[in-house]
Amino acid sequence: MKDEIIGLLKNKYDAIKMEDIATSLGINSLEGYTKLKETLFDMVENLDIYRTNKDKYILYDNCSNFRIGVIDVKDKGYGFLDAKNMKNPEKHAEEPSIHIAYDQLNYALDGDTVLVEILGSRKGSKIEGKVLQVKKRGIKNIVGVITNVGGTYVFNPIEKTPIKLNIDPKEFKGCVDGELLAVTLDDDLGKNNYTAHVAAHLGHKDAPGADIKIIAAQHDVFEEFPEDVMEQARALPTEVLPADFEGRKDIRDEVIFTIDGKDTKDVDDSIGIKKVGDLYNLKVSIADVGYYVPEGSPLDKEALKRATSVYLGYSVFPMLPHILSNGICSLNEGVDRCAITCDMMINGKGKVVSSDIYPSIIHSSKKMTYDAVNQIIEKDTIPEGYEPFADDLKLMNELHKLIRKERQDRGSIEFDTVEPKLEFDDKGVCIGCHPDIRGEGQKLIEDFMIAANESVASTLAFFVDGGIPAIYRDHETPSPDRLQSFLTFCEANGYHINGKFNGEISPKDFQKILEQIEAPEEKLIPIHELAIRSQAKAYYSTINTGHFALASKYYCHFTSPIRRYPDTTINRVLHRTIFSNDFSDKTLTYFNDTLPAQAKISSDREVNSDSCEREVDKMFMAQYMESCIGREFDGIITGITSYGMYIRTNDYIEGLMSFDTMDEPFEFNEIAMMAVGQKTKKIYRLGDPIHFFCTGASKIESTIDFGLHKQSLLDDEKKFNNNKIVKDKVRKRS
Repeated sequence: MKDEIIGLLKNKYDAIKMEDIATSLGINSLEGYTKLKETLFDMVENLDIYRTNKDKYILYDNCSNFRIGVIDVKDKGYGFLDAKNMKNPEKHAEEPSIHIAYDQLNYALDGDTVLVEILGSRKGSKIEGKVLQVKKRGIKNIVGVITNVGGTYVFNPIEKTPIKLNIDPKEFKGCVDGELLAVTLDDDLGKNNYTAHVAAHLGHKDAPGADIKIIAAQHDVFEEFPEDVMEQARALPTEVLPADFEGRKDIRDEVIFTIDGKDTKDVDDSIGIKKVGDLYNLKVSIADVGYYVPEGSPLDKEALKRATSVYLGYSVFPMLPHILSNGICSLNEGVDRCAITCDMMINGKGKVVSSDIYPSIIHSSKKMTYDAVNQIIEKDTIPEGYEPFADDLKLMNELHKLIRKERQDRGSIEFDTVEPKLEFDDKGVCIGCHPDIRGEGQKLIEDFMIAANESVASTLAFFVDGGIPAIYRDHETPSPDRLQSFLTFCEANGYHINGKFNGEISPKDFQKILEQIEAPEEKLIPIHELAIRSQAKAYYSTINTGHFALASKYYCHFTSPIRRYPDTTINRVLHRTIFSNDFSDKTLTYFNDTLPAQAKISSDREVNSDSCEREVDKMFMAQYMESCIGREFDGIITGITSYGMYIRTNDYIEGLMSFDTMDEPFEFNEIAMMAVGQKTKKIYRLGDPIHFFCTGASKIESTIDFGLHKQSLLDDEKKFNNNKIVKDKVRKRS
């Protein structure tokens, strides 16, 4: 019905009543009318349509003076709504930022999703606007500092907020002057007043790591666990007990080991291999977290609330307490562990021909690092202590290449992308950044985990008639509009794409598109990043639609239960059904009733954690660049907008070069993603190399500003080694 309503309202530029919508759609029954009312309510909640004060409905796209997006509220109190943060950023890409004065915020906070009305007045080059409604609160918690004023504790928010907080003084019991608190909003009392309670004590404002905790708390991410959760965690065994062997296959005599980063302490997965005739026997054994975390217990409820571990700078905010994630649930070297093993037979073409999944007891022979494994399979150099495992690793390398080729042959898409890796000193200060290059060891583990995830998902989908309820990892086909935008970009930049790609395409089709883009690697990476943005976002669901990018018909997350809740759920589903041979209506109905909510929470928390991680990375990059103001850099253009260009240094630090700081105005070509100088006709394109310097950076604001060098000033600047002098020159030019 949603599509029918959108189709009806598409050409309506005046809001219409629900009764008129019902008549136009031919709805004349009570059941149909009720369904229409529910659908309209959902569409309003999902920001598809606008409901006026007179209960009329209109598409937001047909309201020329309305914009929906996530507002950026500055410390000084005013706000901005940029095109990139709007609901349809492509549609509004050429629009200037909307400036929202403090008295027009309508109680909106930084990160809120808001409905903004564009006003007629202008302030400089920015359009003025006002917030009509706060559609969704973005930051659940307000972080502030406790100050002792005459024996009374006062809560002072770190960021300026229009909201007045009513907090019971008893909430401040045990606080000290200068302590950071996260406060959660409760009831809206009207007139900008909210009741609130203390959600967490974050330590002293000057303590190491306080900056990370502030951002984390604003995203409802916390390091410390409630006491009842810790009490349950401490009561769990620290080693495998004799009773744990019951119903499990003992494979401790087989050679099994783990491969992770050198600093990894929460080890989810282990692998083992042997050749059986012409077949490869690959065992992927995964920590049996569900066995130690009883469903519905305080530990389980907190794990679902978090849904994922969050990696912030040099810190980990775990889904499970460290006593579990680094202890009994971690597949540590030299100890017995409870696991679930996906035992696969794979042929010479890299295809899984059979698989068996069972609860097991394993004993990891060695905790390997990617660096050491890469030495063996890339350089044929065997580090000390790895001699007994070298042949297994070489056989695994042989198999992973077969698996990868099989997946690519069916259409799996491999994007050329690189992630940044921050470097810190022993005080937690960011001292640099570099591209995190994946070696063969990383790719090997990735391929083996994908194979296990596909095997488990397929088993659950077909084990009984109608399948066993599960949480799948879905990735849908790109929308035709986004695909066409990407194809148009390619053509506009001289990458001619052969073939017709109209409507819904297959993974193989998308793979063919990428193969036709021939460009140097440094230019290809931002193009592939643009291609990724043309894709839908993967999410968790109980309805399997397949994974487009992996060309998988059935895919789930099974291999990381220590840090992802859906994987823990898969543990439990396997135990309750296949391992216990229970396929009763009661059991299947229970999972059908409970899993959808878990999938939704997990998807939402994943989006939240990604946002939190990006914000912390931006903060630390800005911290590092504060020491680099005036320095020259080489890099590439990674994004172009109506207001400037995003530039990435060769060390993978990204900042903004605003057109306002350049010598001439620029026209932004949205289709080709290029900027053209109005005077010189100089063209800047995505992926172009560029030489620039840092004009400013602020850790507090998490901003990095770049400026384009004038050749006439280059030689003059090189005479100055004193950073202060360079900064002075930069300020004068800005």
